[in-house]
Formats: sequence, C-alpha cells, structure tokens
Amino acid sequence: MGEQTFQVDFVKLCEAIGVRDIHTVDPYDLDQTKDAFQKALEFDGPSVVISDKPCVLMPRKIKETPYTVISDSCNGCKLCFRIGCPAIAASKELTEKGHPKAIIDLDLCTGCTICAQVCPENAIVLATEKAHAVR
Repeated sequence: MGEQTFQVDFVKLCEAIGVRDIHTVDPYDLDQTKDAFQKALEFDGPSVVISDKPCVLMPRKIKETPYTVISDSCNGCKLCFRIGCPAIAASKELTEKGHPKAIIDLDLCTGCTICAQVCPENAIVLATEKAHAVR
C-alpha cells in the first residue's frame, strides 16, 4: 500500500514464541538450504527456516544479467524444469533421445542461479558467458 512500516525480525519473533531451532538461509544457495531443512527435520521440536532473500518469483531482478542455456550442452534431463521457474521452458529442439532441451526467457529470468546449480551438465550460464562457452 506504499505506507511506511518496520521490518519484522523473524528470528526474534520465533525466539519469543519458544522456537529454539532457527536457521536463516540464503535460498539461492541450494546446498545451504537443503542442509538447513535437513537439520530442521531432524530436530526434536519446533524448527523454523527463514529465507533472507526475496522470492525469486517477485518481478524484480536479483542479478541484472540473466541466465541462458547452452543448447549443445543440454542433455534434456529436465531437472531445471522441476524448480518451477517461469523463465524456463521446453524448447522445440530435442536431444538424440527425443527429450526437449531447456530454454530460458531472458526477460523473465531474475538471475537467481538456482537453475545453474541444478544443471548436471553446466549447460546454464550467465548470458554474457554463452559466447565464450560456445567457442
């Protein structure tokens, strides 16, 4: 609504209601996030995982340079499709096995790096790096 307000300190809020197992994570760091959720699930009692970054689905850029797919490196494994990013889609180009390769809409990409972290072929790179990777 555009009104001035204050930022809630979620760690203090959780402590105030008795939560003792609190993890603050950078959600764009998949390994750190997975580790925090694993510890939270193993904890005997209430546990909270707090994201310290905005949602990647927010309509603002996290990084100015978007990510793109090096088509020749994409094996069509579909792991990047599973993250639910609206910028990633199946292209019309197929692998030898008939699987669609990924394509990234550069206008929708927020630059969060999640797709690049899950790609086993390192086929997802910053758009500025694509020219160097193809050479």
